[in-house]
Parts: sequence; structure tokens; C-alpha cells
Amino acid sequence: MSTDRPQGEVCAVAVVHSERDMQELQRLLLPSWPAAAAGVRAALYIVLNRPELRLDPALCATSGLTVLTNPRRRGYADNINLGLAHADGFRYFLALNPDIRLAEGNLAAMVAFMDRHDDCGMSTCKLFGLTGDLQANCRRWQSLGVILARRLKSFPRREPIIRRYLMLDEAYDRECTPDWVSGCYMFFDRALLQRVGGMDDRFDLYCEDCDIARRIWNAGRAVRFTPETYAYHREHRQSVSPFSWHFRTHLRSWLRFCYKRLFVYPRMPILSPAHGTEGSVSAGALQ
Repeated sequence: MSTDRPQGEVCAVAVVHSERDMQELQRLLLPSWPAAAAGVRAALYIVLNRPELRLDPALCATSGLTVLTNPRRRGYADNINLGLAHADGFRYFLALNPDIRLAEGNLAAMVAFMDRHDDCGMSTCKLFGLTGDLQANCRRWQSLGVILARRLKSFPRREPIIRRYLMLDEAYDRECTPDWVSGCYMFFDRALLQRVGGMDDRFDLYCEDCDIARRIWNAGRAVRFTPETYAYHREHRQSVSPFSWHFRTHLRSWLRFCYKRLFVYPRMPILSPAHGTEGSVSAGALQ
């Protein structure tokens, strides 16, 4: 049963799907965690999504993390909800990839940012690649044109479509309000995330971040970006090839999101952030 008695400030969860994820977890996320969480009462849960995956017990002890092991493979959203089930009493919930290296003081900066923005239900920080190049993690809603433009170099008006989608002309050097943010780093108001039902586990992979952002907006809260802190992320973009399993999965998830956008989201009650009663949000946020 959920309670609102404070146990800590941030509960974080990262999902490990493969041996490559395990290597990146141990090379990137875990070494950066102590400095990133300094000054914050935080807990880190690692979900091992295959029973044969193992994490060194000594590393677990020194990192102060908790390991959750699935007896069978589960979808990404389902695994995030598994971590969320352990977050009762925490003020904020962080879902992040194992291939993330967090900056020193990252969690304290995000807590301060969320505390200053009462309207914010979901946020993210600035992301760089491991070589220091900016990663565009703020997004406008996807369209079929965006999906094709990002994969076909000959697609008409490809560059302006991608620039608008990735908000390259309006974000990253200042606070902004994207439609949604990349699922590799999502910082939530924990109570709100639980109130809207957590992640939709029907999204096995891809678009679960679009979906939860859309439901955050529908709850009368905003999605925000802050450049005040940062992290490094090894981006794989496994769905870039139109002939890959990842692309087919991405397309199925996007079609599910389109169905929800047309037939499910409009029927959801719009909730005010303070009392959970019917309220309103700007029409532009819901387009």
C-alpha cells in the first residue's frame, strides 16, 4: 500500500537487459552514482531482466544498491513499474538507462529544480554523448514523417523536420517545455507518476516515454528541461535501420501511441495538479 510518509528524496531505477547493459552499468552508472547522489537521501534499484544476469555482490554492497531479478523477460515499462513499486515514501522517482554517467550533484540539482517548479510532473537534464557532443533529448510529438526522416537521408525537407522534432533551435541552453523527453533519463514527481498509473506496460519497448509524458500533461502538470545539471549517455539508436527488429518494434509502439492519442487520451479526465479534480491545460500541450 502506498504511503506519503517521506523515506527519502529520490528513488532511481535502471533496467539491465543484456551483458552489454551490464558492462555499461558497471563502467558508467555505478561509479558515478555516489557523487551524483551526494547530499540527497536516495536509493538505487537495478532490475536484471534475465535470470542468467548476475551482478557482483561486493559491488552491490559498496554501491549501496538493491538488485531485483526477473524470472523471465519483461518489457521496459513493466520493469520501470517494478522499481516504482519500491518507491513509496520517496518524493521523486528517476528512471534511467544503465549506459548513463551522472554528473556530480546531479540528483540534488534535479530535486532543487523540481522544488522550484510546482507545475512540473516530469523533467530531464542536459545530456552529452561520451565524447562530449550534445544529445538532443527534448522532443516534439512524433509523426510518421519524423520517423521516416530520421532514417531516410533522401526524405523531403528532412533537416527542418528533424530540427523541429529535436527542438534544436529552441532548447538546451535554457529551461524549456518539450512535449516529451527521451526515456534514458526521466525524473518524476513520484506521487503523480503513481496517481496516473505508472508506465503503460503494453509498450514493450519504445514510445513509453511519449505515453507517460502525454498522461503527465493530461494530469495538468508540465514536462520540463533544465540545463542546470547534466549526464553522459551512450546512445545506441538500435531502431535506426528500417530492416531491424528494433525498428519494427518502434513502429508498432508508435502506432499504439497514435491509437491512444486518438481514442484514449481525449476521454481521460484532465486533472488539476493540486487536488486531482477536473481542470484544464493549454490546448497546445495536448496537440
